[in-house]
Amino acid sequence: MTEREQRDASDENLSLDEVRSRLRTLGYLESPVERYLAVSRRGGRLGALAVAAQYALLIGLLLAGLTTVSNLMADPGFIANTADMLLMMLYLGGAYSLVLLVLLLVPALVWSGRKKPALGRIRLGSPTRAVIMSTVVTALLCTYLLGWWQAVIRSSQALVPFGLISVAVMATIGMVSLMAGRLLGFVYLLLSGVTRQRVRRGGRHLARSYAFALGVVVLLEAAWAIGVFRHHSADHTLAEALDIYEPPPLPVLVLGLDGMNRASVESLVAADSLPNLSRMMARGFTAPLQSRGEYLAPQVWTTVATGVKPEVHGIEGFTRPVPWGMSRTPRLAPDKPGLKALFEHILPFAGMIRSVPVSAASRMTRTLWEINELFGASAGVVNWWATWPAEVSNGFTISERTYPKISYIHRQQALNPANYFQREVFPAAEFDSLVGLRQRLLGSFDTMLEDFPALAAMAARGDSDEVAEMVRSVCFADYFYCMAAIDADLRRPVKFMAVYFQGADVLDRLEERVDNVRKDEIQPLIREYYRYCDRLLGYLIDRYHPGGLLTVVCEPGKKARLAGEQGLVLFHGLDVRAGASTREPMMLEDVAPTVLYLSGLPVSSNMSGRALRDAGEGGPGGARPLRYVTSFGPPPQRLDTSSRYSHDREMIQRLRSLGYIN
Repeated sequence: MTEREQRDASDENLSLDEVRSRLRTLGYLESPVERYLAVSRRGGRLGALAVAAQYALLIGLLLAGLTTVSNLMADPGFIANTADMLLMMLYLGGAYSLVLLVLLLVPALVWSGRKKPALGRIRLGSPTRAVIMSTVVTALLCTYLLGWWQAVIRSSQALVPFGLISVAVMATIGMVSLMAGRLLGFVYLLLSGVTRQRVRRGGRHLARSYAFALGVVVLLEAAWAIGVFRHHSADHTLAEALDIYEPPPLPVLVLGLDGMNRASVESLVAADSLPNLSRMMARGFTAPLQSRGEYLAPQVWTTVATGVKPEVHGIEGFTRPVPWGMSRTPRLAPDKPGLKALFEHILPFAGMIRSVPVSAASRMTRTLWEINELFGASAGVVNWWATWPAEVSNGFTISERTYPKISYIHRQQALNPANYFQREVFPAAEFDSLVGLRQRLLGSFDTMLEDFPALAAMAARGDSDEVAEMVRSVCFADYFYCMAAIDADLRRPVKFMAVYFQGADVLDRLEERVDNVRKDEIQPLIREYYRYCDRLLGYLIDRYHPGGLLTVVCEPGKKARLAGEQGLVLFHGLDVRAGASTREPMMLEDVAPTVLYLSGLPVSSNMSGRALRDAGEGGPGGARPLRYVTSFGPPPQRLDTSSRYSHDREMIQRLRSLGYIN
């Protein structure tokens, strides 16, 4: 037997004490963690699996702690709820540990095998291979954590990329990556047994390992920092923008009309059936709207209001998952590495998820009304998706849960002081006013409905209470929200208002939810509802739009969206080109930056959409060049951010009755 064969045979039969002695020669066993793993190492493959499990648990908890703390930048409200923060850390720690353990199972079994296969001159158990493995793991983990931090920056939008906090987080990312890489190299040598190769060089092994890994970390973080700097260097900071820009001089009204497609609107305008929209098209700027068939209504209208796509603003559907034991879902971007799998696969598989209606707690970017408030303009929002819970503002909020709460829950359940009001509106005093307003509107609603025979006839059908109730409920809900916006503005005048009507989309899918409605009845009903929405638009214009900027977003709705039909966007008033149009479609995310541009405010470089400059014509909006601000910051959120709601079940039933969820 040759000398090398003798050495290999002795390497294959090392005792644990000999392995520890060789590790100490290489410079390991200096930290308590390494000493603990070395002491806990037992013979056989079960002992190897135990060491791998301890490594996975330790690194998993370390990653969970880092990601949870860094996520406080995107969701400061978590600080107020220690239980939620700790549970989130445990969920992440469990997920990370499980993934790491699965990845280490096979390698640990191979490393602890009796035979040590060779690969050229680099053999299993060699310190050289440990250096390579440590460097690769450090690079992969550093890349992952920098991706996470980039997602946090995009989500928080308040973070100055080169602030002290970001520098501290990047330094921590580097240290955690180095620690995890070094420890994995140690585990590899501990399980496989250290060969005699290069052991004579002693402490040079660790110096070489750290040098390679540290060099990789420095290069990765430098490249990341340069990329962020190039993206933001030419923009104003938010503080600079607040000093430069003034709030819009005249009122701004944004109206969202769900379920109204371009072809039908233009047909009715040509027939002089929509007088208010006809005037807007004749005196304003019109652009086709290209929606996305896979989007759901909350995704569509949050994208319109924020100028970013769902993967950035965080509203992914009608409901959202809440982990067991937590009061709400943390404000986390769906594109953050690892979290999508955690919430969509791991926790639901374990039965540790409950679904609740979507809320503002999950939205991660500012909306048009919140941006206007940043620049000193009072703002109001009515019935927009994901506006519950209503937050403190210098205007008013009437969330999408207001009408169901007033019209159904209060009517069907005994009033309970504990859940009579749960932040459906702001200010809180508006809730009692809206309860009274609903009663007062019943008579005027019946009178107005007589002007729309198709709607009145369908609402009065005697052969189907379900159809009549659905049509009447949908019509009255939009009428209620229209009058609520006007009523609230009388008491708390605002300079910016956003209102959303959903009736046309609901009625367009009426046949999906009731059996005794013929298809030939639906189209006349929908065309009549277009006229009905035009009447409501007239009410809002009379109250709110003398000379200001009016934006009407006609989105085709679920059925037409899936069929590839387009919607329509109309701009009228302040700094808008009169009687002009474009054939190039606007995307959903283009609406918000265009509204900001036309009202004389900067656009965030974090927005996915582009401002449609062709719509502007002189004045504060059109004359001023389009400028960008680095970020508008995160959405305002008070510390009492619990989204527990006594009527989640009823709200989900309401969504189901409207055909939004199964």
